[in-house]
Amino acid sequence: LNKFFDRESIDPSYVYAILRQVEDTFRAKEPFTPEQWLQIVSFFDLIRVSGEAMEFAPSDEKSYIADWITVHKSMADVLLEILAVMKDSQSFKDNRGKILSIIRYLLTIKSSPDVDDDKRESNEPAHVAINSVRGQAYRAFVQFTYNDGNKTLSGDVKTLYEHVLDTDTSNAVRFTVGQFLASFYFRDIPFIKGLLPKIFPMATAGKEKLYFATWEGYLSSSLYKELFEELRSYYEYAIKNDPTSYPDRKYFKDLDETLAAHIALAYAHFDFNNDDPLFDLFWKTPNETRHYEFVSFIGRTCITRSGAGDEWFAENKVSKEKLLGFWDWILATDIKIEPKAFSGFGFWINPDKEVIAEATIIKNLVPTLEKSEGEIDWDYGMTRRMKVFAEIDPTNTLEIIRHFLLLNGELNTHRRVPLFSVDSEIKEALGIIYKTDSLKPKVVELINLLIEKGSSVFWDLKDVITDEL
Repeated sequence: LNKFFDRESIDPSYVYAILRQVEDTFRAKEPFTPEQWLQIVSFFDLIRVSGEAMEFAPSDEKSYIADWITVHKSMADVLLEILAVMKDSQSFKDNRGKILSIIRYLLTIKSSPDVDDDKRESNEPAHVAINSVRGQAYRAFVQFTYNDGNKTLSGDVKTLYEHVLDTDTSNAVRFTVGQFLASFYFRDIPFIKGLLPKIFPMATAGKEKLYFATWEGYLSSSLYKELFEELRSYYEYAIKNDPTSYPDRKYFKDLDETLAAHIALAYAHFDFNNDDPLFDLFWKTPNETRHYEFVSFIGRTCITRSGAGDEWFAENKVSKEKLLGFWDWILATDIKIEPKAFSGFGFWINPDKEVIAEATIIKNLVPTLEKSEGEIDWDYGMTRRMKVFAEIDPTNTLEIIRHFLLLNGELNTHRRVPLFSVDSEIKEALGIIYKTDSLKPKVVELINLLIEKGSSVFWDLKDVITDEL
């Protein structure tokens, strides 16, 4: 194919079949020689030259047979694999210009993604990106910068980066720009800082679509302290954004959830505290989804995660005291916070061991359940530790059980039936509490009320107080 390339006489499905074999070889971890890599790159360059002379168009008919655009998608996939293997080798350095020309060319293929890809309700940007020519070509561009080393971005890379910002309006590519922002930012901070208004064109008439797609991609990626500080005004803008203004399309992840996850990560890992204006704005801006996600995200990633404990806190430079300070703050604040947010503290109770002092958890759970109106998300940790709670603080544990099972004197509608924990952990906890003479009447009162309201669901609890019935 390298010796003779005539697009009119070569069947694209044949070329595609060859490239699929190349991809399969990569996935099987079978080695290619540098010469073979360069043969593939040279063939891609022939396609580039042909495509720049006369544009390749997608097939007019929907067909399972590969056309030249399908070949281009496979080219982007294979090139990404080749670059990952080449890294900063001499072969890469010797062919750097040719490879960048191929990437630049692939980033001009207008038909993949096309305009309809942004319109289809079933399409979300991340999925479209990895299944389109330009989306994968941009990922190859990112890998190209890795291969270039950690030095400042070269002039031709900067030119291409700006070209993408100026010309590509697809959700898919803009998502990928945001997703890999850090890859370019840390290689040339002044350059990227100067382009931030183009990368995130917030409050710019006619460019709302670009803003949301790029911001979505950024929020879906890892958080870096330097970027968090740099983008403070953008976080502020996002917090003030009314969710009703979000484009009506499918998202990789919910924008409010990913925004809250970033704020929570900053709170847990950075010097970002309760007295910070951004923290204040986040909690004073009503948004149930964001507030719940902040609370539950900290619990899932710091307290109930695998390996959680003092060693993990030390290794990851997370202050347990600071997290507990947040719990105290949210219980005491005058800010009107949605009940759902408090239900997220279910993830702050590790079911297997004491990560946070259980005496503190017991003390905090009573007002937390009051504020959550009896709702506790992922109650597994709480019910698993209920017997331990009863041994430590029977008085407050009885109140926890009351708020968990009842709301305003009726069965708690947040609880699903049947409650498997009623016959095990809760029953055993009540048995422990019942041993405290001063609490016996309250245990009897609670069980009688539960049986009255829930009948057979709670009937076995009578065994706790058989002598009293």
